[in-house]
Amino acid sequence: MPSNKNAVIRYMYLEEMLSDRHHYYTSTELYEKCNEKLRQNVYPEVSKRTVELDLIDLEFFPFYMDYMEIDQNLVI
Repeated sequence: MPSNKNAVIRYMYLEEMLSDRHHYYTSTELYEKCNEKLRQNVYPEVSKRTVELDLIDLEFFPFYMDYMEIDQNLVI
């Protein structure tokens, strides 16, 4: 198993939830929903601390998502 435990997938889930302007999630809700989506797609669950660190990464490195979209376009 990779050491990042599917970080890119978690980033996409968190970005999706944070983009919802009609609902403001608490950190506990983000943790629970993220693990729920991971379970649905047969990925291993992560700790609450991992989700908190992901939120910090998304806050300080928002351009990471832009690079992901560019990379996906190159693969196609």
